[in-house]
Amino acid sequence: MSDGFNTIQYNLFVNCDSDAEVVSVKSKNNIVRFNTFRNNSGQVTARHGHNDSFYGNFFFGDGVKASVGGFRIYGNDHKIYNNYFEKLTSTAVNIDGGDFDAGPDGSNYTSADLTAHWRVYRAQVTNNTVVNSSSLFWRRFKLYLCSRRQPDSE
Repeated sequence: MSDGFNTIQYNLFVNCDSDAEVVSVKSKNNIVRFNTFRNNSGQVTARHGHNDSFYGNFFFGDGVKASVGGFRIYGNDHKIYNNYFEKLTSTAVNIDGGDFDAGPDGSNYTSADLTAHWRVYRAQVTNNTVVNSSSLFWRRFKLYLCSRRQPDSE
């Protein structure tokens, strides 16, 4: 997992409908701030990586267009705060349970697991404003089972 140390800021995204991920973050230690998203069919997504910050962003929908959302998050230690969401037809903040668990420290993976959607640990979601939208928060959990090899019986 690579550090990005990227900052995405002061952008305007309008009617970006070609992909479900209007912005896709796939590395660690990035900042997405002070952007405006207007009526995009999709979300800002943290697909791979940890410790990303998302703050000071504005999301506006028209209340009609399908799949207009805010954030969809996977991975560990993300911070989502001080964002504004209005008239979204999809979830403002989607903390997804993913289909892979790399563990609380995010280190239990192989290169083949980098295409998976990782379970979320320790996401902080605070001080966001949601107005006339379908839902503020969605968390989907999955049960992860570990199998251990049993000792051979005598």
